[in-house]
Amino acid sequence: MNIHCDYCGSAFDPEENAVCPQCGAPWDRDAEKGRVRAAEEKREKEKKAAADTENLFRAADAIQRTVGTVGRAAGSVHRVLRVVFWIIFLVVLVIILSTFFRVFLPFFGL
Repeated sequence: MNIHCDYCGSAFDPEENAVCPQCGAPWDRDAEKGRVRAAEEKREKEKKAAADTENLFRAADAIQRTVGTVGRAAGSVHRVLRVVFWIIFLVVLVIILSTFFRVFLPFFGL
């Protein structure tokens, strides 16, 4: 694992070198461990955020599919109710017209 010198920025392996081979500056093991730990924590947070985002997209997709299914079902129910309404309307109209003709046609001599 390579680290970067705090002073000159060159990369070196701390297992092989106790000081920076470029500038000779010593490196602080505790500070480097802290930076490595912070980088690992950052990577873990990014992985968790990516997983959370993926789960959010999956949930949104499931909701979208559910809403689409409900919407199509509601549209189908609406169409069925419209047909039932027209059938009832026509039956009532026929009953009213037949009653009208049965009552008033004898007055006209038909």
